[in-house]
Amino acid sequence: MAILPKKRIYGGQLRVLSEAAISAKQRSAIEEPIAEAAEPGLPVSKEQQQAAAEIPPAGEAPSAGAAGSIQPPGPASGLDAIIADHQTIKDLFNRYDTAVTTQAKVAAARELVRHISRHASAEERTLYPLVREKHPQPNLAKMLYDRMVMDDQVNKQILDFLETHVPSGEAEWAVYDATLAKFRSLEEEHLATEEAEVIEPLRQVLDQAALTKLGRKWAAAFANAPTHPHPGGPSDAARARLLHPVVGLIDRMRDALTTESSSSAGGH
Repeated sequence: MAILPKKRIYGGQLRVLSEAAISAKQRSAIEEPIAEAAEPGLPVSKEQQQAAAEIPPAGEAPSAGAAGSIQPPGPASGLDAIIADHQTIKDLFNRYDTAVTTQAKVAAARELVRHISRHASAEERTLYPLVREKHPQPNLAKMLYDRMVMDDQVNKQILDFLETHVPSGEAEWAVYDATLAKFRSLEEEHLATEEAEVIEPLRQVLDQAALTKLGRKWAAAFANAPTHPHPGGPSDAARARLLHPVVGLIDRMRDALTTESSSSAGGH
């Protein structure tokens, strides 16, 4: 089984940033540009335009060598958008299960890892904080928030395994398939719990304006999210809002360089 080199980004200056105390004013300054970047009529950076261009529309397979992932659907309600992306994740699991060649299975696994990495980051910066702030039962809200973050931290460890190992024989594929099946069980339980215990209670207390705002925040956070798992990075909202857009930019730059190198190698 080939083991790919891991991309460790959380270190050095980024680690110092992640450990620094973030005041309420700083958190607001971090959150609002992410939330408002997707609003109509506001300027969008060249990087955001490029990131958006990399992501094919929902339901379409990414083009060969694309650095992006399948883009989540964008209903007016942010909660509906997140549920729709849950279905995209289930479709990606099915794509792996129905792949008929090892090459197709590797490609499906890579796309699954990329998409769930972005999905988790977007939720950590948008949905999970909303649970803590708006859920009608404060004590339960804290427990649900901690549970969702814990799930993501566990899942990122498995995603990292799936990303860094490439099976080459029957025995290795048996281990890899079993690991992905275990991850699917964990992820589908996480999605079901989230929909029943987080999303539906929030639907009862959020008005249309809040749902629309969540939709804008979700789309913007997904667009600038990391494209790799980074299990050593933060999952809590305050540090994730600070660091994930930066790490996402680094990931996309590395993805673009990897794609360019692969293309160059194939041309010789």
